[in-house]
Amino acid sequence: MKLNSPIDRGLMTLSFIGQAAPNFVVGIVLILVCSLTLRLLPSGGTGTWAHYVMPVLTLGVASIASISRLTRSSLLDVLGQDYIRFVRAKGLPPAKVIVKHALPNAMLPVLTVVGPQVGTLIGGAVVVEVVFAWPAAGRLLVAAVMQRDFPMLQFGVLAVAATVILANALVDIGCGLIDPRIRARAS
Repeated sequence: MKLNSPIDRGLMTLSFIGQAAPNFVVGIVLILVCSLTLRLLPSGGTGTWAHYVMPVLTLGVASIASISRLTRSSLLDVLGQDYIRFVRAKGLPPAKVIVKHALPNAMLPVLTVVGPQVGTLIGGAVVVEVVFAWPAAGRLLVAAVMQRDFPMLQFGVLAVAATVILANALVDIGCGLIDPRIRARAS
C-alpha cells in the first residue's frame, strides 16, 4: 500500500472514525445493522460464539483504530531512517525490509500504548456488558454503584488497578525483549 493512496486515506479515515466513536455508539450501530437489519447475529446475551462477535468488535474498534494509526506513523518514521535506506541499497525485497528491519523498530512505541489501553478496555467492557446484556463483572460493578455497595466497588477498582499494573509490567518486559538498549539501561 502506497503512502497517501486512496486505500491509505480510506483506512486512516476509518481508523479516525473508529477511534472517535464511543463504545456504546459502536455497539448500538452493530446491533442495528447486524441483528435487526441483517439478522446475522444475536443482539445480546451469552451462549454461543455468535454472542461474542459484536461485543468483541465493539471493544476492539477503538483499540485497533488507535494502534493502526500509531503503527502507521511509527513505521513511516522508521522507513525514513538511514539504516533502512542502507538495507534497501543492499537489494533486499521491500517486504523483507519492512517485516525484518522496520517493523520491529516501529513496534516499540506501539507496545508502550498497549499497556494503558488495557484500562480503557476494562472501562469500555463495563459499557459493552450493559449494552449487550451480559451478566459479567462490569454489570456487577454498575449494580454496586447503584446499590452503594462500597466494598464491592473497592474490590472492583483494586482488581482493575492490579490488571493495569500487570499489563504495564508485561509491556515493560516486552519492550526489553524487543530493544536490547532498554535491557542495558535496566541493569
